[in-house]
Amino acid sequence: MANAGSNAAWHRAEVLPGETEQVVVCVTSYPERIDLAWCALWSLLLQTYPSRVVLVLSLEEFQGDTKLPSSLELLKKKGLEIMWTTRNCGCHNKIQPMKALHQHAVLVTADDDTFYPRWWLRRLMSAHASRPRQILAHRARRVRIGDDWSIAPYLRWGPARLATPSARVFPTAVGGVLYPPRSLPDVAFDTDLALRLSETNDDIWLWAMRLLAGTPARPVSNEFRRFDTVPGTQSTNLRTLNIRGGKNDEYIARVTSYFDLLGEIK
Repeated sequence: MANAGSNAAWHRAEVLPGETEQVVVCVTSYPERIDLAWCALWSLLLQTYPSRVVLVLSLEEFQGDTKLPSSLELLKKKGLEIMWTTRNCGCHNKIQPMKALHQHAVLVTADDDTFYPRWWLRRLMSAHASRPRQILAHRARRVRIGDDWSIAPYLRWGPARLATPSARVFPTAVGGVLYPPRSLPDVAFDTDLALRLSETNDDIWLWAMRLLAGTPARPVSNEFRRFDTVPGTQSTNLRTLNIRGGKNDEYIARVTSYFDLLGEIK
């Protein structure tokens, strides 16, 4: 972490007039990636828009060892918050702080293997200022409906655009997803149900939850943003399992059937 301690490198965003909403960025990580998590978290702490950054970790997954890498101890001194949960809910760990805050805070999900440019949060919040009741994302897919009116396989979905009907917009957390206050139903925080229906993909779960709540969603722009991946983080990842392994299609079928969402999507 060269130069990490310099005042210039660690300049914190100042609250500007009108920036009064509490903004909380939620991230989770796991033992195999924890040594590199500082890269994504550092980029989140250096955003030009002020926010809390909360890293959620599971005591069960870390076998009760709360000793963190020195890189994260340094980030704690720079504002990073660590939230320990008892149970390991995998990718769904990141929704734990959302449960207590979703009624009054702007919540943004992010991943632990991605570098976020300094404008990332400000552009989300700028879009939020003009569309305060919408869920917003830098990256979103368009849900494709097949000729038989069933949901086409995830691999056939293209990028969502500003003109994409809201029900067909599928935000992805790798680009960051902004949830306004009260945009998700209480059942969104039922981790037992989330694990049963969409164990390794929180994007699918939160997509179903916002459809259930009737909250509209839009991409920030027509540009499908691609952010840099942190080197060395892809030896283990859920994308391979979910996309190439077909889990996404399995989970999509489960959540749409359980919550009877097909009519909403069509």
